Amino acid sequence: MTPIRFRVICVHDWQTYAGWVWIDGYELDEVGDALERRSIFVQISGLRPAAEGLAPDGDEPLSDG
Repeated sequence: MTPIRFRVICVHDWQTYAGWVWIDGYELDEVGDALERRSIFVQISGLRPAAEGLAPDGDEPLSDG
């Protein structure tokens, strides 16, 4: 299985198996641009946060000020 970068826009409250959830969002390319909108069924324990510092459009690092 190949991991994908995914920008979450909605976490559904649909009843599913324990530890699993449906989420909507965008699959991202290597610079953070949206490639395709998707609805995916994922095991919560398999999700990992993206590296911090990448702006949503991938152009500049995020800053605190």
